[in-house]
Amino acid sequence: MRKQRHIAIIGAGMTGASAAATLRQHGFMVTVFEKSRGAGGRMSSKRTDYGPLDLGAQYFTARHTDFVAQVALWQQAQQVAVWQFDPAVWDGQQLQPSPDQQLRYVGTPTMNEPVKALLGDTPLHTQCRIANCQYQQSNDSSMQQGQWQLTSDDGAIYLGFDGLLVTTPLPQAKNLIDVAAVHAIPDALMQPCWALQLVTSMPLVSDIQGIFVNQGLLRWVSCQSAKPARQSQPQIWLLHFTAEFTQTHLDIDVQELKALGCLELERMLGQPVHVEALVAQRWLYANINDAVAEPGIYTDLAQQLVVAGDWSFGGRVENAYLAGRQAAQWWIRQE
Repeated sequence: MRKQRHIAIIGAGMTGASAAATLRQHGFMVTVFEKSRGAGGRMSSKRTDYGPLDLGAQYFTARHTDFVAQVALWQQAQQVAVWQFDPAVWDGQQLQPSPDQQLRYVGTPTMNEPVKALLGDTPLHTQCRIANCQYQQSNDSSMQQGQWQLTSDDGAIYLGFDGLLVTTPLPQAKNLIDVAAVHAIPDALMQPCWALQLVTSMPLVSDIQGIFVNQGLLRWVSCQSAKPARQSQPQIWLLHFTAEFTQTHLDIDVQELKALGCLELERMLGQPVHVEALVAQRWLYANINDAVAEPGIYTDLAQQLVVAGDWSFGGRVENAYLAGRQAAQWWIRQE
């Protein structure tokens, strides 16, 4: 009888959580390592005096049958809710209704709730940045495979893993894994984004909850405090800046970012924006460059290694979930 296999997963975002849940359902042991304070990745929320703020993914959609079924389970458990709103489009001159009728979901009460639900009681090492991964071939001729050894940046060593799944953003994966096929994927696949939350001292008078921005410095605007389970006073607005702007302003002063963001928001809504507080987050690896081909997931049978992420299939929360399931199924098929 084959022994229970133990898989290490680096990254506790949607891809890592999806893989962990699928593997555990099929009898695998799983341990997850996450450099941040909690699970979620780009679905994480920041704790503030005004409540948790979603600085990364603002919502997600569901098209694939597997993900639609999973979202239904989250809804039943009240871990996800539909965000009912009609988005607008800004063309640089005026706001128009968006023709898109896509159903949008958010985690409740915070965006990372679905990730936490998938992880459940999976062993999770937070604030643990893995700095080195080494595959050690077994000297025992009766064993077909070796094992992985992980070392954190503070020198802690973790041993005894039969397989390794790396779900970090691609540039970080390249620093961990010396594999030519992974290094051949263009760095331009992932693009940065400045996220800015504006807490207003005077509510803006608007029924608009979300805006797709096609001109200017921004790409997305939403009213955070209008989302399910986030109703709060004062009003809070989220601005996502374009990849082009962010790339050329990676080190911009936050107050300058605020001034630019307020100007853009005032133009769209036609009223002054009075800011009581702000929270800024620079995501170096936020969005997927549509001009770069989707690389899929990378697998190495000899080393029992998989590298995957939302970037594998073109971004989006749904694709991160599907990448994790596909990674897990690669090991399951070996049983």
